[in-house]
Amino acid sequence: MEHPLTDAEEKWTDRFSEIIKSKPKSLNLVIDSTSCTGNIEVFSQPNTPFTSIEKSWIRRIKKHLGQFPETPEFWLLSNIDGWSVGKGKPAFYSGTTVGTGGATGSLSDDFRNYYHVGFDCEREEIEEGFRDKCETVELKSNLGDLQIQNIREI
Repeated sequence: MEHPLTDAEEKWTDRFSEIIKSKPKSLNLVIDSTSCTGNIEVFSQPNTPFTSIEKSWIRRIKKHLGQFPETPEFWLLSNIDGWSVGKGKPAFYSGTTVGTGGATGSLSDDFRNYYHVGFDCEREEIEEGFRDKCETVELKSNLGDLQIQNIREI
């Protein structure tokens, strides 16, 4: 990989993977597509409060997120394709192109090329009524030194 992790980053990432794998199956990790923060929320099952095991898992992950290494170009991102740990400076491409069908707009990124590990999360619009039925906790899930290069296509 072009952007290798330091020992501290590797240790944090390994522990993060262990915590995610130990998540109780009854919990849902969701990225609210309408939220401006893009943070991940933990939802209980509808009409069911968090159990003591679920609360313990939430405390563990929140504590671990609070220990995120402050090293150059190392980041955690909840994006359209899930929750990922990455390193480096990804590019964001935007602009217009002209093809056989005429002018078109384009929008893409190469974040995936910088991911070291990723985790699936649902990305959906969360209705207020659903929030009333579930217990929920927001996890600060966009952390670190993410610097995006903005590249304009012509």
